Amino acid sequence: MSTRHSLLFLVISYLGSVSLCHAMTPNSSIESMRDIAMKSGDAFAQYYVGMKYLKGEIVTKDPKEAFQWLKLAADKNHVKAQYELAKLYLDDKVVTKNIPEAITLFTYAAKKDIVDAQYYLGKLYLHSKGHSNLSLAQQWLEKAADQEHGSAQFELANMYINAQGVNKDLSRGKDLLVAATENGHPQAQKELNKLLIKIGNPANENKTTVAGTEKKKSPTTKAFAKNNTSTTAQNPEISMRQRLINGANAGNVDAQYFLGTELLKGSALFKKDPIKASEWLRQAAEQGHAGAQHKLGIIYRGGMGLPKSESEAIKWLRLAAGWGVMEAQRDLDQLLTKQLVKPESGLTKLAEKGESNAQYQLGMRYVNGEGISKDPQKAVSWFKKAAEQNNPQAQYQLGKMYKEGIGVNPDPKQAKHWLFKAANGGVTNANHLLRAFLDTKTLKSTPKPSKGMGAAELPQRKAAERGDTDAQYQLGIMYLNGDQVRQDPIEAIKWLSLAARSKHMLASITLGDIYYQGDALQEDYSEAAKWYKIAAVQGDQKAQYVLGNMYKNGLGVDRSTSNAVKWLRKAAAQGHKKAQREIGGCVFC
Repeated sequence: MSTRHSLLFLVISYLGSVSLCHAMTPNSSIESMRDIAMKSGDAFAQYYVGMKYLKGEIVTKDPKEAFQWLKLAADKNHVKAQYELAKLYLDDKVVTKNIPEAITLFTYAAKKDIVDAQYYLGKLYLHSKGHSNLSLAQQWLEKAADQEHGSAQFELANMYINAQGVNKDLSRGKDLLVAATENGHPQAQKELNKLLIKIGNPANENKTTVAGTEKKKSPTTKAFAKNNTSTTAQNPEISMRQRLINGANAGNVDAQYFLGTELLKGSALFKKDPIKASEWLRQAAEQGHAGAQHKLGIIYRGGMGLPKSESEAIKWLRLAAGWGVMEAQRDLDQLLTKQLVKPESGLTKLAEKGESNAQYQLGMRYVNGEGISKDPQKAVSWFKKAAEQNNPQAQYQLGKMYKEGIGVNPDPKQAKHWLFKAANGGVTNANHLLRAFLDTKTLKSTPKPSKGMGAAELPQRKAAERGDTDAQYQLGIMYLNGDQVRQDPIEAIKWLSLAARSKHMLASITLGDIYYQGDALQEDYSEAAKWYKIAAVQGDQKAQYVLGNMYKNGLGVDRSTSNAVKWLRKAAAQGHKKAQREIGGCVFC
């Protein structure tokens, strides 16, 4: 169970203790979160408070206070806190600069696929005196570059161009600079222009022909070249400009694209000229250059250098999107939405490619009838696709629709399942709806608490709040069974999770049972497997047996005969009868 999950329980508990008729102010919100962070030691709460101080949201900006909270969360292995803390260790205005500690923390975060951490780590290994390691620099920059991190692509390109720890590879460097330019790196285009010159006349190695015939220069091309040929050997910038023009004139598609881009915005080499820019971009676009097609679509959309034409804009944006340029697909969708001509079509392409946010947005359009007819059934279908990819907003909408029976038959178990996941993903409205749902659907039929002291006065609660794991386990069981308190599965899981994270074996087994059996909540085999494994590692034979069968049947984990045998043998060795029979009967033969 994630730290965000545990924070959910703490926040729900807090919300349950205040009147729903009174809205929380920002100050009371941060104070309550500070209280949670201090009392429970919850890592996500500590990270939340730290980030508020770091950004100056709700509270006065205080990086030093942020550092203290983020360090508490990082020490509990909160990966985002580790990343933010690493950056603070590089800022000597906050703390004494500590590059080794920053590298350690960035490494933790990078191994958890935090792409910015991978970039920072690669950059530190590349540039930091006393900490240089070109092999590790390449390794981490490659990982970040593969995830379309423009700055990582730029740094890695320079490694290949300058042979820093890798074999010199100008072609690879060029490809990376093209990618970095597409991803918005401010210096990548300029460096790419230089590289095209460095390689030599681009036309010599990448001459483009159309239908087997060399492309002829248009009159505008000749006129443009004539106006930009005041070249001298003493002025390298003029020489660079001329060589770029020569490459474009010779039909090199990259030279045409970058020349058009330089003219479109203006630069030290070329005066801004949208008309000539559009001519060069059109030549590159007609040869299939996706970036040029995208820019040409933008030009037609805004009427920069060409007459405004939404039909032409759609044509070129569709071509670029067809090459997988996601920005072009988004621009296309915005244009279609504005036009109200099948406004869902752009989103549909993204959604059908599996983009969860597009699936969620498309679902919302079917819910609200934005440019299309309302269709709750289609909305449910798209929400489900996004929800299964862990999109919290889609999980919330899907849970709400299952609860209210909109577009689908009412299903309390499914409603509870998706609302719980959405709340765990940080959707505040899901917290409230889940609490209200449980109050009306689950808790009305539970036994009333026995008369006597209130829940806050129970000795187990006071000890649990002090961090006593046995008390946390006992309090969780009390809430689970409605013993001396009102039965509340959410509160139960909160306390059981706190105990389990402190290696309380019985708490881990109980959580595994809750998620496996699906009595208090919708069954969740992946969560069950996680908690059973914690108990199994601690040596509990029941957890080992159940985990072995989960591996055997592929419940919540990938099916694995070797892991199934491993855990069943461990359980059998401790005298678990069923495990002994299954191993003795060679169920895997």
